[in-house]
Amino acid sequence: MDPARLELEISEEVLMRDVDSSKHILTRLKALGVRLAVDDFGTGYSSLSCLTRFPLDALKIDRSFISAIGARGDAGDIASVAIAMGGILRYRIVAQGVEAQCQWTS
Repeated sequence: MDPARLELEISEEVLMRDVDSSKHILTRLKALGVRLAVDDFGTGYSSLSCLTRFPLDALKIDRSFISAIGARGDAGDIASVAIAMGGILRYRIVAQGVEAQCQWTS
């Protein structure tokens, strides 16, 4: 199987548990051609500076932020910031749990 056809999703919590070890393992996987995504982004304690240390391809915004759009005033702003940050880092962005028009347009 072509490794480029494989995308490994790592939760933000697991990624940040041991940053140095995570970076080492992900760098090796990336060298093999595996695509890498941070899952459940926004539920942990990662900082922008930490995320830039990893060879990531995608950022998956946790559904808790998306489902709160329309119900909580700042949820759309938080999602927009995560999308902008991912764009700057050239990550593919996935918004998990989009179920309503207001979530899509935010």
